[in-house]
Amino acid sequence: MKTRLIIILLSVFTIATIGLTAVQIFQTHRAAEISDDLFNNSIHTAMDNAIQQIGQMKPEDFVNEKDRYIVSSYRRIDELNQKIITLLTDHQDLFFDIQRLYINVTMRDSIRVRRRAQFTPSEQDLISQYNTLLSARNRLIEDIEDSKSTSATTPIQLDYQLTKDNFDYQLLESIIHEELVINGITVAAQIGVYNTTTNELLYCSNGSDSAELKESPHRYSFKISQLPSSCEYCIVLKLPMQYMFVKFTNYTFAILSLLLLAIIFATYFISIRMMFNMKKLDGMKTTFINNMTHEIKTPIATISLACEMLNDPGVDCDSETRRNFVSTIADEARRMRVLVETILQNSKMSNKQVQLTIKEINLSEITSEAARSFQLSIKNCGGTLIEQYDPDLPPILGDPLHLSNLVHNLIDNAIKYSNGVPEITIQTYVKEDKIVLRVSDKGIGIAKEDQKHIFEKFYRVSTGNIHNVKGFGIGLNYVANVVKLHHAKINLESELDKGSTFEVLFNSVQQPADK
Repeated sequence: MKTRLIIILLSVFTIATIGLTAVQIFQTHRAAEISDDLFNNSIHTAMDNAIQQIGQMKPEDFVNEKDRYIVSSYRRIDELNQKIITLLTDHQDLFFDIQRLYINVTMRDSIRVRRRAQFTPSEQDLISQYNTLLSARNRLIEDIEDSKSTSATTPIQLDYQLTKDNFDYQLLESIIHEELVINGITVAAQIGVYNTTTNELLYCSNGSDSAELKESPHRYSFKISQLPSSCEYCIVLKLPMQYMFVKFTNYTFAILSLLLLAIIFATYFISIRMMFNMKKLDGMKTTFINNMTHEIKTPIATISLACEMLNDPGVDCDSETRRNFVSTIADEARRMRVLVETILQNSKMSNKQVQLTIKEINLSEITSEAARSFQLSIKNCGGTLIEQYDPDLPPILGDPLHLSNLVHNLIDNAIKYSNGVPEITIQTYVKEDKIVLRVSDKGIGIAKEDQKHIFEKFYRVSTGNIHNVKGFGIGLNYVANVVKLHHAKINLESELDKGSTFEVLFNSVQQPADK
């Protein structure tokens, strides 16, 4: 996939993700507002139903127990008065002084019966009914007066006003809580009752703050239809958990949605990064194939040319010349073998199929043998290869083949980046409790930004804007794998235009590596 297409896809996805996030935030905010409105509507509906129930109640239903008898007695007196009025109105011919009649307790002794010599049985029955009603009413009045004389409470009047003590506020609170639950409001509501005329707090539920109740926006006026009063009253609600109850649910889903978007966004970026890495790896592989083809074609061409010279009857081949041709063929064959072996061993290490043959070996001997194959080529190009080995170097445990290839790759790398004439120094020595192999050169060096990638597979340090040094980009990766398999450590010190130094630190007693 082309880089431009990847960038376009990334831009489109970024814009889409930002847009989706903005829409999600807007929808969450809108959902919170709708939920808040529904919550408030549920409260209003519950309070309307509760106030309607309270308004339809009789006074004896909601006054406290000590005043309930007086209120019911007044109600009974009104009923008896109404019956007396009806009786007198329907039988005016029997009674007189109807104009002195009152519709309250002053009716006593205001009615007289017309004087007759004799009453009919029905008239006697009417007079008896009147006396019975009047006697019952008078007894209730006497009882009320007796109750007033023995009670410290304020007498009950028809313009009855609510106080802190004469109302059953627990009943009112239970009605409100029941309606709230019916309408889906399960949070604990704090309830207060105010006399708005005097701004007096008549009731406050347990644990409520009167100052906070006064500031609550949930205020509902109410009136008891059968209890006329010159004062106005209101019920105040405070819902401490309202906003947490309403908004927490919505914003919880919003946070989860944003978290999922973040995961999707992160996954997409990881995918894009993997695509770039794959594209980079694909380019490295292409370069590797091209370099491998070039590296193999060169010895093949040299071998072919030497064979043609040996087979050409027109060429005078004495023993020295023939020996040079055979030596060239052997060197190039060995070079090809090293290339193929490096590729195969690196492939095995990548697939974790490598098997080590652990032996007790002398690192100086392995290093000297590997360096010998480079002496002639370095000498021919005017370079120098300095070898400094500790004669008392302790042995190490390792695989001779892989350690030999490790040394070969380090020397070959030093030659490639020698910037013309190679100046290479190879050393083995003891440093503290470690056996050290040190390969240094005075070549082009490695930039700081390249040093952290130098041991990656197919990675090659460029000189300028192009790769002008032959190689596969797997040599140092192979070295790093061998070092890891031998439980050793490799250090790199390098500076541009001053050269590079590789140090491999082995344990003097090495355990076999895991297969």
